[in-house]
Amino acid sequence: MLVLTLARELLERPDVTLDDDFFTVGGDSISAMHLVGRISRQTGLRLRVSWVYATPVLRDLAAAVEQARANGRVGHAS
Repeated sequence: MLVLTLARELLERPDVTLDDDFFTVGGDSISAMHLVGRISRQTGLRLRVSWVYATPVLRDLAAAVEQARANGRVGHAS
């Protein structure tokens, strides 16, 4: 799963799971910006960092990204 893979790479934590809160496992505002940038580059979605704050559990963030992709919201995610 893209979000999980990117979070693990960014945080250098292979033990991170989908049930983890991004901020609890070491994420901060800077790494959240990097995560959003990486997700955006991989998916074509224009995401805001607020997505990570609104859905810090990686499973929820991944679901939100997939929903945006499924809805064809490429370039329009808020």
